Amino acid sequence: MREGWEYKKLGEVCCPKNKIQRAARCFDSSDKILYIDISSIDNTMQKVTDITSVTFGDAPSRAQQKIEYGDIVVSTVRPNLKNIAIIDRYEPNIVASSGFCVLRNTECIERNYLFHYVTSDIFTQHLMKITTGANYPAVRDQDVRDSIIPLPPKSTQLAIVSELDNIKE
Repeated sequence: MREGWEYKKLGEVCCPKNKIQRAARCFDSSDKILYIDISSIDNTMQKVTDITSVTFGDAPSRAQQKIEYGDIVVSTVRPNLKNIAIIDRYEPNIVASSGFCVLRNTECIERNYLFHYVTSDIFTQHLMKITTGANYPAVRDQDVRDSIIPLPPKSTQLAIVSELDNIKE
């Protein structure tokens, strides 16, 4: 291990799952929501490109997680497809499918460092090793949260993000 680095579970560096509000507690059936499901993600750009506007009462039963600007959604279904994105809208009514593990960074991890890690081939390969089901391969939310991330000091996280962003450009 590099000096000053730690290895932590994602669940230790992200907000606990119980801090992600249940949509049913936030919206009435007549409230308009912006619904994100797995098909909403462009997995080549790692961005949300298709949001459905619908009343909460007419939304699919999987519309269960109220998400916020900056949250990272990681598809738990077919993780090899890398349907992962950072929510880049400030809307107060975005709801994600239960097919996502929602990761909300805390002060100990930079959001973009977390995002680069969960979109990495190393992370995808790890998820593929623990995937269950042949016809509908998936991991559990807890499998994602139990995954280990190398955690350098924040200054190193920022330097890594800067370098990776330069490479992407």
